Amino acid sequence: NVAFVMWGIQYSTASSSQLIYAAQPMLNLLVSNYIIKDRRYPVYSYIGVIVGLLGLGLILYQSSVGRGETISGSIVGNLLIVVAMLGWFAYIMLSKKLSKDFTALELSSTAVYVSLFVTSLLLLYQIGFTSTPIHLPLAGIAGAVYMGLFGTFLTYILMQVAIKRLSTLTVNLSSYIQPLCVAILAI
Repeated sequence: NVAFVMWGIQYSTASSSQLIYAAQPMLNLLVSNYIIKDRRYPVYSYIGVIVGLLGLGLILYQSSVGRGETISGSIVGNLLIVVAMLGWFAYIMLSKKLSKDFTALELSSTAVYVSLFVTSLLLLYQIGFTSTPIHLPLAGIAGAVYMGLFGTFLTYILMQVAIKRLSTLTVNLSSYIQPLCVAILAI
């Protein structure tokens, strides 16, 4: 997920990536109702998701126009971000099913180890094709450990607890909150 976002954002815009991720709740409604048929959501859920999507689109559009940017991005970048969004969506849907048999710690640990393995392979690939030297100062290593523990592992555990206790739609609605948090933290 993160690897595809990082790769895709090089060819797209932050606004495009937020709009793509904002499609998750609608995708959740459609998949839950019509494909896996595990839960039927009432009409007001659809209305709420559509209003949220339109509101997010309006906010992103106005903020981009105010800075003279475009929302579009390139097709390659947007497709990579779509792949990342679909990966995250599949992770949430699969986690809901697996949370019946495994604890949040077990699911989170597995996700972090798989991510570490895949990201390490991508790092080796990138090092092999770009002769970029790697510098690992102590402060950088300490920051990576801190982000790994608190920014990743703790977040994954909390996400798994939410997935177990809430509907997948409620969990996917976090994609509407993220741009607001980013805007507040960027001030």
